[in-house]
Amino acid sequence: MKSVQPKNMKWHNERLIIEYLLKKSVAAKSEIAEATGMSVTTVRTQLKSLIERKAVCTFGDPESLGGRPAEKYTLTDSFAPILYVAFGFEKTELTILSMTGKLLLEKTIPTELLDEEVAALLSNKPQIDLVEISVPGIPIKKGFLYGENLEEGNSYSFGFLDDLPSNIFIEILNDLNLCAIGELKNYPEVNHLVYLSFSGCAGTGIIIDRKLYTGHQAFAGELGMLSYEGKLIDEWLNSPDEKERSKVIQFVLELISLTLSPEVLVFSESKLPQEKILQIVSNLQNKLWAEPKIVFKDSKKQNGLSGAHHQAIDLFLKKGWEEA
Repeated sequence: MKSVQPKNMKWHNERLIIEYLLKKSVAAKSEIAEATGMSVTTVRTQLKSLIERKAVCTFGDPESLGGRPAEKYTLTDSFAPILYVAFGFEKTELTILSMTGKLLLEKTIPTELLDEEVAALLSNKPQIDLVEISVPGIPIKKGFLYGENLEEGNSYSFGFLDDLPSNIFIEILNDLNLCAIGELKNYPEVNHLVYLSFSGCAGTGIIIDRKLYTGHQAFAGELGMLSYEGKLIDEWLNSPDEKERSKVIQFVLELISLTLSPEVLVFSESKLPQEKILQIVSNLQNKLWAEPKIVFKDSKKQNGLSGAHHQAIDLFLKKGWEEA
């Protein structure tokens, strides 16, 4: 077996402590030692290093355990900031989060200023460790594909990625995939969940066995390209006729329910009035034998942010384990 070098063991131990504090929020040295299998002495050494780097701090007034109070530790709110880029063709939202989920910065900018705004953020906040990019299309290297006909070669590339330092970890994900990841956190007992959006085009985030499913070349969930009664689903969704739009939305929801049989089916639709939405849900609940839980959401913004935070944590830990 290949021996573990001291530097690698240090990374390994740090990641164990960080993972535990992400789960428990606050813990004493003895708790961390018991949970990770490290000695209290090793935990003390690693915590000292993490405190010096402002990744960990002591927490509040320690409770007495019958003798000397046990000092407790937590991750700092500024630790390993995450830059979340929610791309839009006209406006893009930039959000900086800490690993603990604290909102450190939030701003909306014209997309044409994206490259210079990111450069300015990295200059003012050099501690940014991760960049999560949400895109309205199919992720490719440094960008994404979009449009009804991908053969036309519609693509967008992020220029700022060429100038990012090599130590920053980057991930580009479809916006609805991030929404599905974020929504899954609301259902800890659910294994299969689907998130759909009908805001101008039909897209889907698919969770199977609590893992994101993107399919071959990330094409899973591109429902807008399906044909229905001679037209693409996306063409129907842009129809001014509410009756026709309602019909195609119900068709897609039935198709997903019968094909994937999710436990929870979440969908958002910004154009139909509330009574039409409720009618669609009622029709589905009366018609579907599998009886998934059907949830309607007015906005997908919070789910996207939650999903980006979850993904960033996974990426951060993966980065650390690879270095270990």
